[in-house]
Order: sequence, then C-alpha cells, then structure tokens
Amino acid sequence: MLMTSWKSWRFALCGVMLLVACGEAPRDNPLDPLSPKPETRGELRVRVQSFYPPYTPLPEVTLLLTPGNVYLRTNAEGSATFSNLAPDAYTLRTDHAGYAVDSSVIEIHARQTSEHTFRLNALPRLTNTTIYSEHISRWFPLNRDLYRLVLAAQVIDADGAQDIVRVHARSPNHGELGALAFRAETNRYEFILSTTETSLQDFLGEPFTLEARDREAATASSAPFALSRIIETTPAAETPSAFTTTAARPRFKWKNLILPYYFTFRLDISQFSPEQQFATLFESIHNIHADSSAYAAPRDLPEGTYYWTVSIVDRQGNVSRSKEATFQVQ
Repeated sequence: MLMTSWKSWRFALCGVMLLVACGEAPRDNPLDPLSPKPETRGELRVRVQSFYPPYTPLPEVTLLLTPGNVYLRTNAEGSATFSNLAPDAYTLRTDHAGYAVDSSVIEIHARQTSEHTFRLNALPRLTNTTIYSEHISRWFPLNRDLYRLVLAAQVIDADGAQDIVRVHARSPNHGELGALAFRAETNRYEFILSTTETSLQDFLGEPFTLEARDREAATASSAPFALSRIIETTPAAETPSAFTTTAARPRFKWKNLILPYYFTFRLDISQFSPEQQFATLFESIHNIHADSSAYAAPRDLPEGTYYWTVSIVDRQGNVSRSKEATFQVQ
C-alpha cells in the first residue's frame, strides 16, 4: 500500500516538472489571431486590358498605389501584384502613353487578396497633319478660278477606327471651321474650304489646330500649323489641246516658268466616260523637274477622249493648276 502511494506521488511529481519545463505551447503561426505577431497584411492583384472586347492585355502599364507611392508595371499578361499591404483604403492610378488615365479606390483587408481590373480607353492620335492651298484654273463648269484651302490628317486609335466620332479644325481668328470628313481612298480626314475669291489670303500664317474625339469623349489635338503660300501664277497647257487627235502615247507641252522658290510640275491625264458623262483620272505624274516644259505619256492611252492639266507644286504641297486641255486618242 505504501509502495503504491509512492508510485502515484512520483508520477504526479514528474508531470508537474514536465509542465514547468515545457511551459505553454508556442503560438508562432502568423495566421493565429492569438499569436504575438499575427499576420495582418494583404495583397492586391491588378489586371489592365483594352477598353473594348476581346479585352487584350496591356503590358508595361505603370501603376501607382498610394499611400506609400508604390510603383509597379504590368507584365506581358497585363498583370501586376502589390504584396505586403497594411489594411487600408488605397488609390490606384494608371499611366500609359496613348491611353486615358484611370484611377480607383480599393480596400485592402488582412489576410486577403483583393483584385481589380482596369480597361483603358485608347486616346485618338493625329499624324501627318497638313495644310495647303489649291488654285485651280478651269474652263468648266465655270470659266472662273477656284481657290481651296485643304486641311488633312490621319487619325489613329488603338481601339479601332470606329471609335473616332469627330475630327474638327479651328483657328484663333476664324474659330471652328468645321468637321473633317474621312476619305477612304486617301485613308485620311479632310476639310476643304472652297471659294472663287482670293479671300484665302486671310488664312496665310494663321495657326490652325485639329482636334479628334472618341466615343468616351477623350480628345487629342495637333500641334499648330499654318498655311505658307497661295500660288497665284498659273501654268498654261499648250499641246495637245482643242480636241486634236494624237497617237496612243502623246507628248504634252506647257509654257516654262521661273518662280522665286522651289517647285515641281505635276501632270494629270483624265479620260471622259461617255456613258457616265464625267471624267476619271487615268494617270498622275509627280515631281517633274521645274526646268521641264514637256513630258511624254508613260504608257499607251486607250482610244477615247481626254483632258490634261499641268500644275505647280511647292515644297509645302501648295498647288496652282492650269486650265484643261482636251484631245482624242484614235
């Protein structure tokens, strides 16, 4: 009996000593809320895509997360992850060349991954902007010179050409001139102001700008550009003319000119269509040297009725065109 009590007492004593030696079990799991150092951080996964389906990923987009001013760039899949974030409300902002800036406020929670997707609107972009004058002498429909002011540009939008809703021109003195129309044959937008007066002189040297707007009301403007010259001198087409009959490859002659600036000649040959009662451009030869006063047709002309014109063209694209000279090929 005494021996049994001694064994029980010894067993209890060992248990007490073990507890004293080991103490309370450690709480070093960072996900344990009773841990002395619990994990309170979260993360944010961001995707950046194009504005319209099929939502193409956009790489190399700069992302700014505040507070903290943390910068990241999206990878090839258009994704980026902000890690080790304290729970808080953050502002996330995008910055990418050619796209509208976007931003959003995002809540970060402890031990959670938040996700956010941006779909960025591509900005319209104006390229190859140009302005020039055209002085057109003519026999028909009126024996009266025509003057035209032409403004043109190509407009590019990464969201597609259908995203462009308006392109218009303006100047400081004349205000808004009007909308440019898209011409599929030249793949550019054009605005043409026509007059039978020499009032285009009012536009010389005046700075013009073009502005493009997309469906999301994002806009882009061109740098200012100005009309440099109106060519008043008109070349004169000499032969063939007056419906004379020529061979299939006629030689065109015009009066030589001397002007105080660089220019070249342009030769345009148009063929009449008896069925439709109008002429269509058959051949246009550019960059004929200013010393020239004749040029042979570069290829045989089919039988028919034609007219041709010769034009002065300066470095800026300003044009002065002769009256039409008619001939026939038989």
